[in-house]
Amino acid sequence: MSSFYNFYVLYGDKLGFVDLESISKIIQNHLCDKIIVFLSSEPHENIKKILKDYPQIELRLASNPRKEAKKYKKLISTQNANMTSVLYPLETIADRSIWHDVC
Repeated sequence: MSSFYNFYVLYGDKLGFVDLESISKIIQNHLCDKIIVFLSSEPHENIKKILKDYPQIELRLASNPRKEAKKYKKLISTQNANMTSVLYPLETIADRSIWHDVC
């Protein structure tokens, strides 16, 4: 995931600190212009405060985040032929490997 894309379209149920930290790394490494995150639930107030420091991140609530994210990715591709975009679930972007450790 070290390629530059104009748009990262992400989807998931909730946005937590681990997710936000991974997303901020994408921004800090100048790998995108804008990140749109589709969520099924509103983020915690502390996350919302941190998001104010990242104008590149846009949140959208949806009952089916995956479906809406796919629609949005398709819309970007058809309307902006000269811009690149990529679609990922939040689990792919976030470094949650520690949560899957069985030890």
